[in-house]
Amino acid sequence: MSVRRSPPATFGSMPDLPNAGSGKPEQQITLRKRKQPDRSCCCNQELQDFRRDITTLLDNFNSAQETTLKFMRDNLMEIKTQLNDIKGSVNGQLTILRAIEESTSPEDAVHT
Repeated sequence: MSVRRSPPATFGSMPDLPNAGSGKPEQQITLRKRKQPDRSCCCNQELQDFRRDITTLLDNFNSAQETTLKFMRDNLMEIKTQLNDIKGSVNGQLTILRAIEESTSPEDAVHT
């Protein structure tokens, strides 16, 4: 069984239906209109408000993160300073202990 893919007779396009002379009265011809956005919808303003709120939220979050990062950076610098002070103190004490060790003679260690 073959399937028909084209109409059995020739057909033409009539873009200007009221003047086509097809015998149809003008009342029966319907034209399709595009859908227009509802004028009562204030979505645009709501989207702008939402965008402003999100931008404000992100700005506040960004400033809070910067404050936290600065606080952590300052604490890290303080820890580094304390670590350097401890290293200096330990090195100073090691130098003193080595000097004391060298000043005592091996003979003194044998007699005690």
